[in-house]
Amino acid sequence: MTYAEAQDEFEKALPDYLKHDPVSPRKLLSLIRSLQIAIEDFDPSAIESAQKRAKAERKEIATAVDELIGSLGQFSHQLSGRPKSVRPD
Repeated sequence: MTYAEAQDEFEKALPDYLKHDPVSPRKLLSLIRSLQIAIEDFDPSAIESAQKRAKAERKEIATAVDELIGSLGQFSHQLSGRPKSVRPD
């Protein structure tokens, strides 16, 4: 397990323990670009071949992607100054 993987699992297990200030706009841009590159470089066939701690279920990744898309949509509306759409339940 890498340090980044260990830190990620720690943050998931104890989310309130590592509260921190929001990132700077420059850091956010860097994180977005890094995620974009990681997604573009990722081979989905690696999901089935991953072992032990590197393993994640396809459905788990799909759920995370859907949640990210929702967050990005809201953030995009905030950046553009448009009111966010309200979907009926």
